Amino acid sequence: MAKYKLELNFGCQKGINNPSAKLSEEDVRAIVYTYEAGGYSQYHLARIYNVSQSLIHVIVTKQQWTHLWRTSA
Repeated sequence: MAKYKLELNFGCQKGINNPSAKLSEEDVRAIVYTYEAGGYSQYHLARIYNVSQSLIHVIVTKQQWTHLWRTSA
C-alpha cells in the first residue's frame, strides 16, 4: 500500500496559490497602479481592501508579490 504525505509549504507558494492569500493578482496590480498614480494613500488602500497598511506598503514597494513584476530579459 502506497503511503502519501501531504506537505504544505506555504512559504514557497506564490500569489493566489498560497492558501492564506487575502488578495488576488488583479487586486495587487490595481493597488500598485492606484498608489503610483497618486490617487490614494497606503492607509486608504488598506481600508478599501480590508488589509493592513503594512501589507499595502510591502505591495507598493514590490517587496511581496514580486513574481508579478519580474521581466524576462
